[in-house]
Amino acid sequence: MKLPNGAKAQLGDKPERYCLNMEHPKGKDKAIMFGDRLGITLFSRVILANALLESAIASESCFSLDFIEFNQAFHHSCG
Repeated sequence: MKLPNGAKAQLGDKPERYCLNMEHPKGKDKAIMFGDRLGITLFSRVILANALLESAIASESCFSLDFIEFNQAFHHSCG
């Protein structure tokens, strides 16, 4: 199933503010992972942004969303 309205996806400043920010209390772990595994840092954020937006438009959904208290947890469900 494709993401509904994927062509309208907007990232805003979340990659810079959160998942690529080494000083964010929760985002820093994601920043370390993106840097170590993919070589994507705050300085190459356009690579991540383009991949996310392209995926929102073209890719089939591989995730389900479960609500655990006040946090959202994504679970991989593709083979």
